[in-house]
Amino acid sequence: MWDRNDTLVRLGEIYHSRQEPLPTCLHHSIKECKDDIEKRDEGDFLCIRGLEACFEDEYFNKKEKRRDAIHSVLIEQECQYLEGSYDEQAIADVYSKIAAPRVFRAVWLAMEDRIKAKEYCRDVQ
Repeated sequence: MWDRNDTLVRLGEIYHSRQEPLPTCLHHSIKECKDDIEKRDEGDFLCIRGLEACFEDEYFNKKEKRRDAIHSVLIEQECQYLEGSYDEQAIADVYSKIAAPRVFRAVWLAMEDRIKAKEYCRDVQ
């Protein structure tokens, strides 16, 4: 499974980021990934769903957002400490402000997956 995922990520960095279909000559060399090839009218595309965090740009983006969230929470806590107050909701609000776009993206991807799953089930029947 690790080898298959490595292959998918390596190929995904080449083809998926450019939104290009896979070349037909490549199909023979990636037999272990045949279930991860999505057939469309424009050609065969690599399905990297669930492996996004393995891509270098997404990995660093995720790390940066996590660092920003921690930093914001620590600053809020320090300000509250210096003021002699404690407001859990203010801390949660600071974190939510940073996390909101990622939560929105996760919900959006889940909805997209649900639609594709329904279409797949309808096509199989």
